Amino acid sequence: MSHCADLGAFGDFGDYTSRLRNATSFEEELLLQCQVPICSALWGLGIPDLSGIGVTVGYLTSTFLGPFLSFLVLAIPSSRPHLQKIFSEGLEIFFDSAVYFAFAIQVATITTLVPKDFQAQKTAFGDYEVRIAGLVSVICLLPLLCPVGLLPFLNTEKKDAKARASHRLTLFTITVILSFYPFLSQSIHAFAKTQIGEGNGEGGVTYITDQEWAKLTNLCFKGSSTNALNNNEHNIIRAFQLLASLSILLFTLGALTPPGLRRLDENYGKSAVREIVSQKLEKITEIVTEDIVWLRYILVIIPILLVVPLFWGFWKLRVLQAGLSQGVAQYYEGDEWGFGQVMAITIFLPVIAEMYFVWRRGPQEQFLGDEKREEVERKN
Repeated sequence: MSHCADLGAFGDFGDYTSRLRNATSFEEELLLQCQVPICSALWGLGIPDLSGIGVTVGYLTSTFLGPFLSFLVLAIPSSRPHLQKIFSEGLEIFFDSAVYFAFAIQVATITTLVPKDFQAQKTAFGDYEVRIAGLVSVICLLPLLCPVGLLPFLNTEKKDAKARASHRLTLFTITVILSFYPFLSQSIHAFAKTQIGEGNGEGGVTYITDQEWAKLTNLCFKGSSTNALNNNEHNIIRAFQLLASLSILLFTLGALTPPGLRRLDENYGKSAVREIVSQKLEKITEIVTEDIVWLRYILVIIPILLVVPLFWGFWKLRVLQAGLSQGVAQYYEGDEWGFGQVMAITIFLPVIAEMYFVWRRGPQEQFLGDEKREEVERKN
């Protein structure tokens, strides 16, 4: 329909409702003729590279593989060093895969949210797709807490262990910094005043009345097998997303503090205050690593506790998009495997390959350390 041509992309809310009013006058017959572009622009019918089955498996793999490997490394007794070595090496490679996976997600999320937030251009990125983008930007960061927190205490026999730990922390910090924008974008939208209702538009104008919004909700969900998210579900998702983001931020600050203090001492000389803080941090590290080893399991448990409700929210939104596609008689592409879907899974194959390599190499010389291993090789 010609009057529907301009309704498939969303820019400013006031501009969109104005275009919608001009095209349909909110008459049910005209709204029905434009059902697909309206529902796609407002809520989104699903983007395979964001919430498709392949990337969903990738999110799941990243979410649970890291904590699983971390738990095995902690649970395996030191009397079985070769087995412990297999999983600790796997955890190192997991971080390398997961951090670039998370980095790519942050960059992709920013590039899709910025045009919508600043209304730089009209986009077909619907509300549910915005929420999913915010969720996955947090979901992909949580599994990184385990290797960043645990690996500095593992594989310490490597002569470049400290350099590797510093490199991991740098990559993790850069990725966390990138996640600030999705977090800020979600927070602004979550706490912003609704523009739906009499006089709720900018300057007290009315963009759309409650009755007109109800017509749009009925238009998109009346044929769906699911209903739109209610306020309680919205609040649960937002609360856990905020809690997870704050947890990641506090963890990052805690991880950056010791090397930051050392760098300050090197550049500006020692300070009494920094000396006291450093001593306290060293004492805490000693307690965690030697006296109360079970505290390490917290790094495994907390990300899982936080990610489960986030994944529930992600899956709920994904199901809603599938139902919305069904309701407007459109094919849901999220269950199809495409190029990006396969890439999201294969990025974690090096973890299995490295663990297999360490297993095949056998227990000989596993814990000699790089320098001692080189000495043995020279003697042979």
